Amino acid sequence: MPALSVSARAQILQLLAEPQVRLGRAHLCNSHDLGSVRFISPHVAVMHLGEFLEISEVDAPLRRPGHHSRAP
Repeated sequence: MPALSVSARAQILQLLAEPQVRLGRAHLCNSHDLGSVRFISPHVAVMHLGEFLEISEVDAPLRRPGHHSRAP
């Protein structure tokens, strides 16, 4: 959601997160913006060319910037 203003992005993320908390539901979110994913989910699956490279807590890939940015 980088093309959105900060306030519009925050409103959309709140709309996604509210029913998740209230109803105990999960979201499947496809994004290149780990900051947004971090807001919605405590876990992330990093994929490259349709293959899972890592499944971890959302903060783990953020602690290693560029870790998955190179093609194998």
